[in-house]
Amino acid sequence: MSIDLQAIVSAWIDKHGVDESIELLHEKLGKKYSPASVNNWKNGNANAPLPVLQYIIDGSKVEMQISDEPFAGAKIYIATATHRDISPWTAKAIEVMRYRYKDLGYLQEVGSSIHLVRNRLAEKFVKTNADWMLSLDDDMAPPIGFPAESAKWGAKFDQSFNRADVIERLMSHGKTFVSALYFDRGGQGIPMFAEGRNSPQIAADVRRGPVDRIQPTDWFGAGCSLIHRSVFTDMLEKIPDIRTPEGRPSGWYNPLGDAGEDVSFAIRAKEIGHQPFVDLGCICGHVGPIVHFNEKIR
Repeated sequence: MSIDLQAIVSAWIDKHGVDESIELLHEKLGKKYSPASVNNWKNGNANAPLPVLQYIIDGSKVEMQISDEPFAGAKIYIATATHRDISPWTAKAIEVMRYRYKDLGYLQEVGSSIHLVRNRLAEKFVKTNADWMLSLDDDMAPPIGFPAESAKWGAKFDQSFNRADVIERLMSHGKTFVSALYFDRGGQGIPMFAEGRNSPQIAADVRRGPVDRIQPTDWFGAGCSLIHRSVFTDMLEKIPDIRTPEGRPSGWYNPLGDAGEDVSFAIRAKEIGHQPFVDLGCICGHVGPIVHFNEKIR
């Protein structure tokens, strides 16, 4: 399923040679990379920066533009709820994942009422033949296998965590409803899952950095979560009030009382047997005035 991006970079440099590669990158990106750097990318001793990767992919005539046109036979869809524009961090992650994974679809909905936007995405998703939906908000910087990029937003973790790919990581647990870990956008270091938000001690623990563990939780935010198709279809079967009087599905994310739309969705999922889990080893940046998780909140 995965495509080896390192092999793509190496093949491109082999094709052009180190000197010509340097000149092509200088002409396109305005930066003069050293022969040592290019040789390190070629030999796999260092990751090429994402602007370089983007140029190499474009030069290889691989389509990486974000589009909501469904891919025939897609088994996973990224679904992005957005109010205005997708952040550059999120767009780059989507581009790389769509290149890395075969038959990865993309859905996007724009609107100011977040629960309605999420409901429309869910309705679109269940009409596909896909098994999984990666809910990825427009302000997420998920790990995509490039430690240098993660380090830019402060994720100076062990290589085993910074080299993680968010889809592979979340899929590996065999759970129907699992989230990456991320923190509030205001920079207070509040983890966006139930126990992390309600316990200062747990919040302090997870701020120390990733641990290779998933934890059951009452709810988590919808910023970066992997959801199996059965979560949506079981809700349709077991919770009649998420349908309109005419029977049209419409209310997966409708708020319950004072709870937010993502918390409400998680409550419904848990009630019908889909336990929410949070992966404490898969940490996303949350794009705000600065990108969190970073040194300011450790």
